Amino acid sequence: MLKKSDDEAIKANKTVNFLRKFNLKGVVADATTNKPIKGADVGLYTSDSDSDPKYKVTSDNDGKFSIPDVLDQRYTLKTKANKYIDYKLDITNPEQQLQRILLIPELGNDYAHIVLSWGPKPRDLDAYLWRNTNTGARFKVFFSKKDAPDGKRNSGY
Repeated sequence: MLKKSDDEAIKANKTVNFLRKFNLKGVVADATTNKPIKGADVGLYTSDSDSDPKYKVTSDNDGKFSIPDVLDQRYTLKTKANKYIDYKLDITNPEQQLQRILLIPELGNDYAHIVLSWGPKPRDLDAYLWRNTNTGARFKVFFSKKDAPDGKRNSGY
């Protein structure tokens, strides 16, 4: 309690918020072509089950977005764009201020689409998909070199 004078006490019932604020910036791009996606909705939700975002923006012509003055706390980032699969990411560290969001195009029920993406670490990441053919032969598809030209990334049989 604070004292107004020697004889009076003042009740100070205030909530103080010590959360820092940060700016979340990023780019939304197509995972298969790496081209920017214009008009993608980017929202920050206080929980995964929330239907209304606490912050919401739309990506510009270059796929860029910026959400200023975001309170420093845990969020779920959800991104949606027409003809793409929705993307979700838990943000636990507000120092992750620049986000690169790769959206996968919708392909329909008769197709599978695998997108492999990684940053500078690890330097190399191998992924294999094994499948048996109708004749009983086995083939594999693999992606093993991050910087290989498109025609050299995948191999089969």
